[in-house]
Amino acid sequence: MGLNGKDADIEYGIIVKGGGKSYTYKKTNEQGGIIEYDIVGLSPSTDYVYFTYIWNRTDALLRFGEEKSFTTKPCLPQITNFEQLSAEYKYNAFSNNEKTYSYRFHCATTVEIDDLENVEDWGYVYVDRESGEAELPLMGFGNSYRDARYAYYRNNSKDYVTFYTYVKYKTEKAKVPNATKKIRVSSDDGYYYSEPIIFDLVYEQRTEVSTLETVMSDETMAKVKCRFVDFAAWNGICGVEYWCDDNHLQKTIELTDDGEAEIELTGLCPGTTL
Repeated sequence: MGLNGKDADIEYGIIVKGGGKSYTYKKTNEQGGIIEYDIVGLSPSTDYVYFTYIWNRTDALLRFGEEKSFTTKPCLPQITNFEQLSAEYKYNAFSNNEKTYSYRFHCATTVEIDDLENVEDWGYVYVDRESGEAELPLMGFGNSYRDARYAYYRNNSKDYVTFYTYVKYKTEKAKVPNATKKIRVSSDDGYYYSEPIIFDLVYEQRTEVSTLETVMSDETMAKVKCRFVDFAAWNGICGVEYWCDDNHLQKTIELTDDGEAEIELTGLCPGTTL
């Protein structure tokens, strides 16, 4: 009851302040107890303070509860898709960072971030087991980017790539729970990183070996034309096996690319069909 004998006009709720904004969530004339509020529209990686209040409009009494605080989590970018566009094999034919490789994989990585509010920098990091890490910034590309600018070099037909994403907010020294900090970055630089994610790289072999024709032959020698596709299975060494009077013979050549080659077979037996 109010001072004048009428039912009191009560308002109560919670006030949240941070990021240059203030939010008030209120209820009126409801039974007390534990009340949950869903606070929406907040900025990521931002410090907020909040406190409860009760206002008896009838008696003109306003009281506040204890002030408390929280920090919103960062809006970490996500790698939403990884596509292997092509895979190439040429024995020791590719160079990267002064090293030689036999496989080259062209890929497209799609990275997205939900909210760019208060974001100073964002992107993703490629982890190379030999040359270290390479940060690939995406600020200025909007909040979604399909990145097909890079190739990945390996010496195995099956391998993998490792990425993780990062974001930096303009808020100084934001304390963000459940975010991974890189060891090489100080604790107050504003950068936050996701957990690493791994994608497979696979080179599918298309092995084809065929004898096209006999170019010429005489009593003890013949020259045959062969076609080799995906000589990776032999590390560039291809050839022909043949038999003469139960003798197993072999002639090999070294190729630099897929295609046709003429191979000379010697030591043949006169009057014998291969």
